[in-house]
Amino acid sequence: MELSTYQKAPLTHAQHISQSQQRGLQFSDQAKSEMHLKTIGYYRLSAYFFPFIDRSSQNRNHGFIADTHFQQILDLYIDLLFYHARLHCYVVIELKLGTSLKTKREPEYAGKLNFYINAIDKQLCKKGDAPTIGILRCKSKDKWVAEYALNGINNPMGVSEHPLTQALPDELQGNLPSIALLEQSGAEHE
Repeated sequence: MELSTYQKAPLTHAQHISQSQQRGLQFSDQAKSEMHLKTIGYYRLSAYFFPFIDRSSQNRNHGFIADTHFQQILDLYIDLLFYHARLHCYVVIELKLGTSLKTKREPEYAGKLNFYINAIDKQLCKKGDAPTIGILRCKSKDKWVAEYALNGINNPMGVSEHPLTQALPDELQGNLPSIALLEQSGAEHE
């Protein structure tokens, strides 16, 4: 068996956006979209394209359904998804480390997490799997806002506070990004 060399050159983020626009995907802010592609990665995010691909017989170039916006794809993107082997269930973790959940947006985050849980339960869970668990991780939380945001949601879901520490072990000091950089990156991702 003879090995062949892969000849296709990699595309830049701007070229991925241009290619997606040619296929019908709409972008409201190219610079922000490039930042999302840089953070997430085009190929990782492309798995979330599938619900928006036009599968009609006339469209064979992986074109998007009319009026599909990049933000719709980002809205489907799950920060972390795990399968818990002992509990036999998926665990969805939504990270909001750049934000304090003492704001009016917390109910929006709970609704988004509930959407993810329902999508995973319908699309990925198999017979014998327990219901998907959702965890919303944030820098700080307000007990009352969290209670009202989660009230009436029947899926197993919780809000978890994640206090950031300033102390790093000496051997990690120069090898990890600063907390300020992580917070900035987390805020840009939202």
